[in-house]
Amino acid sequence: MIPNLKYDVKLIVEAMIKHECTHIIATPTQVIDVLNFLERNKLQIPSLRGTLLGGAPVPVEVAHHISRVIPSVDDVRIGYGATELGLYLIC
Repeated sequence: MIPNLKYDVKLIVEAMIKHECTHIIATPTQVIDVLNFLERNKLQIPSLRGTLLGGAPVPVEVAHHISRVIPSVDDVRIGYGATELGLYLIC
């Protein structure tokens, strides 16, 4: 699922919650935005099980941040070679 044409973290999180997405494919920056939005608004995405990050280097702190904010995520993967990675949700 692609929730909207223009990047908007609020709409992305709302779509993830509404459609009970299980995985997110995104850049590290996008995932950090989602994590910060969830923390600021005290929201949870219990359906989320995994992430695939790519398009930029991924600091190990990002994986730890994912585990802290979304404890249901037990699969954090890093994909290399994705130069034009967008944001996709699997619901």
